[in-house]
Amino acid sequence: SKKEAVNFLQIWVFPKERDIEPRYDQRSYDPDDRKNKFQLVVSPEKESSSLWINQDSYFSLTDLEKGSSIEYKLHNPANGIYLFLIEGSIRAGDIQLNKRDGLGIEDTNSINLTAAENSQLLLIEVPMK
Repeated sequence: SKKEAVNFLQIWVFPKERDIEPRYDQRSYDPDDRKNKFQLVVSPEKESSSLWINQDSYFSLTDLEKGSSIEYKLHNPANGIYLFLIEGSIRAGDIQLNKRDGLGIEDTNSINLTAAENSQLLLIEVPMK
């Protein structure tokens, strides 16, 4: 737009198999479906409403209201989590995250998040091995 700034977040994920044909896809999601809960937007599950990816990774979005808490349970306990705070301020355990902060977490089955202000978060669950 000539009037409004735009920001992009580019994420690269290696496929779980070599020499497969690249895929491209896009989909729109209802923001109301992620208010104070996780909305799965990318997964390895072809039959879900999420975008399919050829990797055992899960991408979820949430819009948390100030003071709300949410728990994320990993699909696979051997996976790790990468949090990217798009907007706002949250606590992940003892760690405070602010706009555009990222945090990698491993060796856990779940994580609790609490919003210090209205916040938007991208959570990526990925294989660690």
